[in-house]
Amino acid sequence: HALFLLTQFVYFGEFQIKKMLVSIYRDFFQYRHFVEIRKNNSDTLDEIFIKSKYKEILLKTRFVSIGNTSESSSHIMYSFRKENNILKDLFISTTEISSCSANVEHFVFIDDICGSGSQAYEYTEKALLDINTLFPAAIKYYYMLIGTQQGKTYLKSKTNFDYIDSII
Repeated sequence: HALFLLTQFVYFGEFQIKKMLVSIYRDFFQYRHFVEIRKNNSDTLDEIFIKSKYKEILLKTRFVSIGNTSESSSHIMYSFRKENNILKDLFISTTEISSCSANVEHFVFIDDICGSGSQAYEYTEKALLDINTLFPAAIKYYYMLIGTQQGKTYLKSKTNFDYIDSII
């Protein structure tokens, strides 16, 4: 039985977690906007122009931790910010959504693990309601390091996140 349990065990060290956080930002968020910028500007390859436009998008983005500050999401957000070299001012908690400036267009929720999806739903329900009321045109993202298909399907059916994805 012990050997079977061992074959079901997966360990992620600090190095792997940091690389996954880079991947969430780069592959799910940043590249999506690079493609959109290029598409909306005659498939430009002008790197300075693309980076300039992306910086405008980034300044209109808030990265939101899930749960209270003593839970894993806050720790993940710190590492996420450091690994991706993102300004501290772009990070908020769910309670700070109502105090965001009117020009915010993107809310990115980052989480470590999504199992059934019920806890993520519980933690984001009020935040999404606030965003929908105060920022009706805002795009809402929910990205996680690890997510089950069941959890992602549950969130897609119960919430109005525009994008839900996980590294694993």
